[in-house]
Amino acid sequence: MKQFYGIRSKIAHGDSPRKWTVKLGDEEFSASWTGWYLLRSLLRSLLWADKPWDATSLDERMLERFERPGGYSPTDPDEV
Repeated sequence: MKQFYGIRSKIAHGDSPRKWTVKLGDEEFSASWTGWYLLRSLLRSLLWADKPWDATSLDERMLERFERPGGYSPTDPDEV
């Protein structure tokens, strides 16, 4: 997701990405296919959710899944 966001950001700010691919393990996927897949997955998740989410609750759920229920503190050594 970070790689795709980097490509999207370059385009949004008027730059042209060097690579239009996203690497996952040993595989590379086109950025346009990756964007379509991520958007479709998010929309399906929203539409099929028992309790619809918003941006804030989605962030909280992602942090919980990554076993960081308290989020990332400003003094977190991983952030330095």
